[in-house]
Amino acid sequence: MSRMPANLLKMRVIYDLPVHLYRQDQPDPETMKSPGARLSFLKFLRQDKAPESILTLTNNKRKMDFNAAIWLEFAESPDKPISLWLMCEDEKGCHAELVDEQRVLGGTSLMLSGNVRVTARGEIKSLRLACAGFADEVRFRLGDHHVKLLSENAAHRRAS
Repeated sequence: MSRMPANLLKMRVIYDLPVHLYRQDQPDPETMKSPGARLSFLKFLRQDKAPESILTLTNNKRKMDFNAAIWLEFAESPDKPISLWLMCEDEKGCHAELVDEQRVLGGTSLMLSGNVRVTARGEIKSLRLACAGFADEVRFRLGDHHVKLLSENAAHRRAS
């Protein structure tokens, strides 16, 4: 897979990933359905200072593996290959990781999918799925999308 600064590519953002997929301080919405989990989270928010067990990620690497897929439908078949990118904005800036690239052959729909490893420095501000390879006037519709966090490795360091 290839990684490059996101400002070098002309991309259309397709989907903003939910924060709970990549932020460790955000609770998963599924776990917040039980009253006990909601109560403990509210108690955590009301604390005066952060507990010692919270670790900072400043200047530390996080490696996350994602599985991503999208289904695009075009009004007219584009001439150039279409690529799917996972854009990551962290403390060092915004970069993009290539997930998949294909041509639309013999039709007007395309599925792009694959696994990608994102390496980030410090806190991740946003993760987005984006497409590149077609002009602004090309009309398309997002049929479906899927993003799943497969694994994560983080080098944590206590705040000093």
